[in-house]
Amino acid sequence: MNLFSLLRYAPDGSVQTLISPSPIPGGSISIDGIPISLSGMGTDSAGNVYISSGQAKVFIVHDDLTIALSLPFITNSPSIAFDPGGNLWGSNTTLATANSSGIANVGSNQVGFSGDGGPAQSARMIADGSVGFGTDGNLYFVNFGFTIRRVIGSGPSGPPVISQNGIVNAVSYTGGSIAPGELISIFGSNIGASRLQVNSAVNNSIPFTIGRTKVLFNGQPGAITAITKNQINVFVPYEITTPVTVRVQVDNILSAPVSIPRVPTAPGFSPSILN
Repeated sequence: MNLFSLLRYAPDGSVQTLISPSPIPGGSISIDGIPISLSGMGTDSAGNVYISSGQAKVFIVHDDLTIALSLPFITNSPSIAFDPGGNLWGSNTTLATANSSGIANVGSNQVGFSGDGGPAQSARMIADGSVGFGTDGNLYFVNFGFTIRRVIGSGPSGPPVISQNGIVNAVSYTGGSIAPGELISIFGSNIGASRLQVNSAVNNSIPFTIGRTKVLFNGQPGAITAITKNQINVFVPYEITTPVTVRVQVDNILSAPVSIPRVPTAPGFSPSILN
């Protein structure tokens, strides 16, 4: 495969062209009328071949040479791989995985090299190269073209769960809506902590991750101040638009989405005058 065509070497040694650009000068590649640019390739445990595109789509290549859209994914992943559970993995600065629950980025959303020996969710990385799984089940990826890093261990026993009516103001515990910049509490289970953990500011900013956990608002992470076994305190990003979908992510596992209205402001307490 190159950026312009997809070729297959048949058992008899012949070369078969599966995808080729339009013969028009400067012509583009298209599949089922969808213009694409090829960016990566990988296989699943059954030997099926998949290709990724710069348009955030992944296609499956069938043995009869037909190609069909498989699922949306991240943009410009240089390679893709499947874990034993059938989840798709790729790289685009951070690691990313996709399954029926959606797309989850794994990493701190901060470029760097730190985090070895700790949770992958909190690690800084520049995952811009190939990804693959070893026979040990661990994930290996190229980090900034200089090193190969390894992700080991297993994920949570079950997906994180946001309790019903479990998104409230962190001061008043009133719920029903959220506002940009508001500090909220999210109550639930399997949220990635067994005890109290408090985030420390880094360069005068509160990190988006704490241990193995992050909170996403329309896919955008919020700054987490603290977490316990059943509660997360997190700031709502200022950039959110309505409607707001909130999800908790632990490792590469996403909770079911919870929709909540956006309001301009949400004061946590009302001061009173004492005589």
